[in-house]
Amino acid sequence: MLSNPFTVYEERRVLTKPDGFDEYLSIVKEHIWPEITKTGGQPLVLLNGLIGDPIEETLLITGFKDIDHWQSAQAIMLIQLEGKNQTAQRRSEIVIEESVGLMAPSPYRPDPQPLAENRRPVYGARRFTIDPSDLADFERFSYEGVWPSMDEMDHRVLGQFHPLEITDSFAVLNLAGYWSPAHWYETRSANDPASGTSDKARQAANTFGLARRKLVKHSFVRLMTSHWPD
Repeated sequence: MLSNPFTVYEERRVLTKPDGFDEYLSIVKEHIWPEITKTGGQPLVLLNGLIGDPIEETLLITGFKDIDHWQSAQAIMLIQLEGKNQTAQRRSEIVIEESVGLMAPSPYRPDPQPLAENRRPVYGARRFTIDPSDLADFERFSYEGVWPSMDEMDHRVLGQFHPLEITDSFAVLNLAGYWSPAHWYETRSANDPASGTSDKARQAANTFGLARRKLVKHSFVRLMTSHWPD
């Protein structure tokens, strides 16, 4: 497994005004992602609401080598760049709410260079509230027990992240990809022999999946549509 050089990920939640998502997407594609790439960052994905959120609700996930690189990129995220005052003004006009959280990646995902073939059009953005002391076990149980059977059904995890700060509401964010909402629903039965998954994967799911479930205080998922930097 290759080491991920991006140690800090920003989760930028933006709610645009009604009918403002397409313009925001254009701004991200044309002005933010190219500049982030130039500075050595990782434009991972932009997600917007499909089921559970309006389409104007977005999550922009971006990787940075360290906190210093993240701080120096903040001007890019707000388009505070020379010659782009008009774009920055337009961005400020369409954004209703905005918040930023810093996260560390799982040792298993994202990959240093995620493959385009593993991208999916629909993502489940699921948050698991756990005790921070259980993080290492949660990560291992996910990778060794929960993901394999679902991968056999063609699901792919883009990334799993945890917040840098420690709180009583410590929540892991998992971004798992599917071909459609129906495909997401099908993978709920990955432990069923009728699903076509292997005995080995189901055994791992029954062992480690159950162990992981015991660590979770609360979880919820939103289905979102994906948009990519290239």
